[in-house]
Amino acid sequence: MTRRVMRAPRAEVRAVVGRALRSTGIAGALAVIAMGAACDRVPLTWNPPPPPGIDTPAGFARLWGTNCAGCHGANGDLGPARPMRDPLYLASVSDAELTSAIAEGSPAGTLMPAFAQHLGGALSPPEIEAIVSGMRRAWGAPSAKPSPIPYSAPITAGQPARGAAIFARSCTSCHAEGEVTDPFYLQLVSDQALRSAIIFGRPDLGKPGAAGPFPGRPSDEALTPPDVDDLVAWLAQQRRENWPPAGIRRGGRP
Repeated sequence: MTRRVMRAPRAEVRAVVGRALRSTGIAGALAVIAMGAACDRVPLTWNPPPPPGIDTPAGFARLWGTNCAGCHGANGDLGPARPMRDPLYLASVSDAELTSAIAEGSPAGTLMPAFAQHLGGALSPPEIEAIVSGMRRAWGAPSAKPSPIPYSAPITAGQPARGAAIFARSCTSCHAEGEVTDPFYLQLVSDQALRSAIIFGRPDLGKPGAAGPFPGRPSDEALTPPDVDDLVAWLAQQRRENWPPAGIRRGGRP
């Protein structure tokens, strides 16, 4: 940064030194000269303080706003991607799983990129750790209990045929228009993203998770762990079987 400086006119400096010499002698004049040398360059610009530490609330806000807010929302919700301002989700996902998701991203072709520096991202390991701990401090709740449905499971655990029946029974009241079975949508989300959406819903949008209640269904109806496995298996099958759509070559172009 270029810093502008202010210098006193030479005539003024000579006058000040002369007065000092007459009143205090050589020693006083030398002191004035030394002070003038120290103050000769007066900065007219303000040097901002260093950025906040990454382990502080302000440091977390800076990291989040720079790297995460575009997809997950400025305040951890109301973004196009999974809301992180969700105590149930944060209570159900381990630090290791969150760290892996941030560092490595989602499978190739889906929307979540890798943020680790060694994978081409912008974040160092301490910064990723700071985001994980910052989310827990800002949006976790000590009283939140983990979901009884496991956060992750192999895709082979589910039965697609059963998933189709469960979707028709419990999901079509909200998803009847087919947005979640759209082949372009399914290409952009991973199996884990589908599973998280089913288990935890979108509380920021008023959409229920596996615990319900589901519109038009009994108030005590809830999805079981096998139900979630089956729904994910069926949606993954739709991705495989309906891509590429008619008129689109496998490279994704018409």
